Amino acid sequence: MKKKRNFLIGFALGLLLCWVGNVLISRQNRASMKQEAFQQKLIEQQAGMTESLRNNGLMLLMTQILDKVDDEIKSHPHEMLSDGLISRIVALSFSFQPYTQFSADSASPYKLSPERGQLLMALANMDIDSLSIFEINSRATFSNADLRGADLTKANLNGINLRWADLSKASLLRAKLKDANLRDARFWGANLRESKMNESDLRRADFTWADLDGVDLNKADVSGANFTNAKLRKVDLRDATIKWTEFHGALLMGADLTRAMMLGAGLSKTNLSGAILNYADMRRTDVSQANFAGADLVKAGVEEADWLETLEEKGVTGANEVKEAYKLVKDLYGNSYYWIERKEE
Repeated sequence: MKKKRNFLIGFALGLLLCWVGNVLISRQNRASMKQEAFQQKLIEQQAGMTESLRNNGLMLLMTQILDKVDDEIKSHPHEMLSDGLISRIVALSFSFQPYTQFSADSASPYKLSPERGQLLMALANMDIDSLSIFEINSRATFSNADLRGADLTKANLNGINLRWADLSKASLLRAKLKDANLRDARFWGANLRESKMNESDLRRADFTWADLDGVDLNKADVSGANFTNAKLRKVDLRDATIKWTEFHGALLMGADLTRAMMLGAGLSKTNLSGAILNYADMRRTDVSQANFAGADLVKAGVEEADWLETLEEKGVTGANEVKEAYKLVKDLYGNSYYWIERKEE
């Protein structure tokens, strides 16, 4: 009996020691991970400071180049800048490198280049002819530019590369952004009213809470972009590619989405009253609690045979109006979707 008791005591002590050992090892591992994370942050911060100092050294060169631009404009108004000067501007834009931005207690999750942002702002505020601007925009890079809160009202940014740039709360009122690379750019809360963004690449861009009323997005690609709670009243999205794009809570009243490819778009709680959706591909779209009052849906394509019947249970505003005005017709070519047609008068 005594041997059995001693065995149980020894077994219990062994378990206790194992538990204590595991606790100590776990704490040591957590401490080690915290130390590694702290060291990694220090390394990134030092790298950022080094890059910032290097870029500061280039700021003198930028000042010299901009002075030369000013001289050429004054000497030859309305003429193109010299090829050599444009090449120097292009080279400078590539010389500036993005780096992690650190505040007092945190680091930005994105690498940005304030210097590229400053270069673009300076050029936008100079009286440079349109042909020179086009050459600079098409050849230089302003990707990752830090343009938060920047005033680029009416700026000519056609063909520009602003991929991964941060334009949160920036003013781009009536700006020209045709055929621009704006992929993965951030426009949170930005003012883009009446700007021209037709044929631009806006894939995965963030337009949360942005104002895009009256914007021209004809033939633009906004696949995967986020327009949550954005204003898009009377926006031109004809022939646009809108696959898997999020519009939750957005205002699209009077928007023109004729022939838009909207496969998988999120339209929940979206106001589409008076919108034109003729020939739009609406397969797999989430229309729960959307507003379709007065919307034009002729020849829009859907996948579900009972799409019209389910509008009411999905909480769609104007569901009865749509059901009374339209019917579904099976595609004649054997494709697995239906066309929305007006009922015979």
